[in-house]
Amino acid sequence: MPKKRKAKTGVKGYLKQVKAKFKHAEAKVAHAIKKNPEKAALIAAGIGAAIGAAAAAAIMYKRKK
Repeated sequence: MPKKRKAKTGVKGYLKQVKAKFKHAEAKVAHAIKKNPEKAALIAAGIGAAIGAAAAAAIMYKRKK
C-alpha cells in the first residue's frame, strides 16, 4: 500500500507544478495584453477569423457530399 500513497503524492505534486506553470503563463499573458492591447486585439481577431473560416469550410464541404 505505501506505493499507492507515493503515486498519489506524485500526481498531486505534478498537478501543483502544472497549476503553478499555468498561473505564471496567465500572468505573462495578462502583462502582455496590458502592455500591447492593440496587438492582443488583432491577434484575437485573427484567431477568430481563422476559426470562422475553418468552420465555414467544414460546413461547405459537408453540404457538397
